Amino acid sequence: CGWWVEPGDVVGLEQTIREIIESPTTLRQRQAKAIQFAHENFGQEQLAKKWISLFEALGTKTDQ
Repeated sequence: CGWWVEPGDVVGLEQTIREIIESPTTLRQRQAKAIQFAHENFGQEQLAKKWISLFEALGTKTDQ
């Protein structure tokens, strides 16, 4: 869902920036994947599930 460049890799960063500029299709695909990942892992539904799990672990009734 993105690119990885090792810290200090100036050539790699330059190549990555060039790829982003020259390939808008790849950019859009990776943006879509990043949005999907964020929604599936950090969205409101996932946050609610984590809170419910916490309350259940603490013995708090969540169905009232």
